[in-house]
Amino acid sequence: MDTSQKQQWLKHIDEALLLWHDLAEGSDDALPRLSGFFAFVWNVVCSVAGEKSDYAGRIFGFEQNYIKERWHPSFAAENVAEVLRSLRRAVEMGLVPDQAGLVRAELFGDFLDMAGHLHEEGYKDAAAVIAGSSLEAHLRAMSRKADTGTGNKRAAVLNDELKAANVYGKGDHKQITAWLDIRNDAAHGNYDGYGQTQVELMVAGIRAFIDRNPA
Repeated sequence: MDTSQKQQWLKHIDEALLLWHDLAEGSDDALPRLSGFFAFVWNVVCSVAGEKSDYAGRIFGFEQNYIKERWHPSFAAENVAEVLRSLRRAVEMGLVPDQAGLVRAELFGDFLDMAGHLHEEGYKDAAAVIAGSSLEAHLRAMSRKADTGTGNKRAAVLNDELKAANVYGKGDHKQITAWLDIRNDAAHGNYDGYGQTQVELMVAGIRAFIDRNPA
């Protein structure tokens, strides 16, 4: 695991823990926000440790307990946060194998299928988080391929750099900016900033973009 990859993983884990901290504050909208939290954490854990890892299995189990056993939102979120803390320690110690060898297109496709399914079930917020995170991961892969460098840059910066390097044009750049705005709204609880139709178009658009721009 190289240093930049390690720092990127830690950054994403810390972003997930920050969302947990917001939930732990006990705000009135914690319950509807928990679905987005689960979705974001699932994406982070699978990106870092793999979908078949024990970490991912525990996250899935906690989500099922929350749904079927009616766990209290704060209790469910705290259990998920503990998995994230454990994963963070493993990353810091170099105990998590590099997942870069995975077939990215297949992994991103699985996430977009999940996003599409969640949208169809009416969970537009979770769908937006997963689709947007898949887009960000693909932008990072494109940046590595184009040798523009990734480091700890935000997705918006990667988008600007890829356009500047003529990897894609103004139209794609503008659309990606709009998709990232929706993802950020979903991840930070601004659920009125976008609608069901926008998320549906977002999922389909990101899939088409990834197909047209393999990394």
